[in-house]
Parts: sequence; C-alpha cells; structure tokens
Amino acid sequence: MLAATVRDNDKVVDHRMRLLHRSQYEIIDAGPTLEKPGVP
Repeated sequence: MLAATVRDNDKVVDHRMRLLHRSQYEIIDAGPTLEKPGVP
C-alpha cells in the first residue's frame, strides 16, 4: 500500500492511498531511520 499527501504550497489538500502489485515497487533499506529501540 502506498500513501501520499497532496499539497498545494504548504496546505494539505488531500490524502491518497493505493494498492500496488509487488512488481510496481522496490523496497530500499534506508537503515535505522524507522527503527524503534526494543522492536525487532
């Protein structure tokens, strides 16, 4: 699932979500940016 925020300058005008097939995206390991301590 892909989530996006649509903005008009600094104002949020919409939130959108889409389902994507596995062939339409690639997971890129960005390292520890989203990890929380104590969560495997």
